[in-house]
Amino acid sequence: MNVILWNSSTDLGAAFRPAGSHVIASWLRENGYTVKVIDFCSFLNTDELVAITRKYITDSTVAIGISTTFWEKINPGNKIEGGFYNIEPTWVLKARECLSEFKGDWILGGSSGTALYTSLPWVRFINESEDSLLKHLDGRMSFFKLRNQFSIITQNSDYNDLDFIHPAESLPIELSRGCMFKCKFCGYENIGKKKGTYIRSKESIKRQLLENYYKHGTTIYSFADDTVNESFEKMKDLADIAQSLPFELKWGGFLRADLLYSHKGSLSIIKDSGFKTAYFGIESFHPHAAKTIGKGWNGTSQCKSFLADLAKDDSISLHLAFIIGLPEETKEDIYNTYDWCKDNGMNTLSFHGLGLSRDSKRFNSYFSRNYSEHGYSFPYDDNYEWKNDIMTNSEAMEISNDITNQQWIKNNIASFNASLAAGPCEFLNIKYDDIFKYKNDLFLTDAWKEANKKLIERYVKAHNL
Repeated sequence: MNVILWNSSTDLGAAFRPAGSHVIASWLRENGYTVKVIDFCSFLNTDELVAITRKYITDSTVAIGISTTFWEKINPGNKIEGGFYNIEPTWVLKARECLSEFKGDWILGGSSGTALYTSLPWVRFINESEDSLLKHLDGRMSFFKLRNQFSIITQNSDYNDLDFIHPAESLPIELSRGCMFKCKFCGYENIGKKKGTYIRSKESIKRQLLENYYKHGTTIYSFADDTVNESFEKMKDLADIAQSLPFELKWGGFLRADLLYSHKGSLSIIKDSGFKTAYFGIESFHPHAAKTIGKGWNGTSQCKSFLADLAKDDSISLHLAFIIGLPEETKEDIYNTYDWCKDNGMNTLSFHGLGLSRDSKRFNSYFSRNYSEHGYSFPYDDNYEWKNDIMTNSEAMEISNDITNQQWIKNNIASFNASLAAGPCEFLNIKYDDIFKYKNDLFLTDAWKEANKKLIERYVKAHNL
């Protein structure tokens, strides 16, 4: 193999396959490289990871790439420019030490691309770096070929035969890269995209769904997309695709409730596309706070009525996410929102403190760039400890911990996370449609740990070490 990619997932302790490494692998294969993705790396023990890696190292292997997306992050405050940094996990350090004979490049990639390190040399690439990565590898391989530029519209994020995918697993698939909206709290770079520049073609999505079904038996997906229902045309395309498939497609993804409400008939159409679970970024029910961030409808009575009606539909599952610390929204307002959600049958909830920084690339949002205009200040020697007239960053985090962490076991499994957990659930004889009925304490049980272990054992065995 020319390139080996280590792919990992640590969220909730559920073994699943993040899409990024597979998108990169597919792009490299299109350009003449041989690539092996090793999934579930954070679940493999050191001997297993090293043994699988060594099996695919040859004289032509020029790089081992490592996804940092699910590494633990720390906040160094204003000590290090760049904000949050990833910490190299023990599994990375141990496996790399055992592979000291490998003399090629060690490459970091993922949602951060920055990591703390000791004496270890890394080559670093951040998101949307497919072309720069290819150029780097071409230099190592002396290819120097004229190539087409990477395009999300036509890309093929295929899963390979060497991925050893089981039909019961849920796979992530990238529908687009970016977002047409520009929410003021959002610090992602790919916002405010122009129509037609960032969404995959209908043909490429259908081709991948069919190929995954015929090769791996896959029918369940999590859509890697900032707003699945951003336009009526897009929802109609997804419904057309789903209705033409030789299997029942089921998926979970990020949706906007206001668009689902305002696009007449869109709920019926999106159900036809296989929609099973939604992650709604509601952010706030407070009228002023919602309007300030560009989601004014979420602060209306229509929003609550619509969500309450949706929650009565047993065929779908909802997750509502909120932000603590938005302008004019008090602690009492937050707890009133929490109580309303519990009283009106919302499946699962999460409350997060507002991410804000006066001098950081980590939260380069409109609020971060214009914090004083919205009543925020940074009175302490800390680039992240914001304050407004109502609360501080620390107080927002305390409320988040109280609602999210202390209530975690009482809540059902978060809808989007449930779709990612489909693989391990196979070993517990839990069907995808039933995952959403379970409480989060499932993830704390010995049975859950054993289910993940069995999935990993099957994956390792498939490599015939």
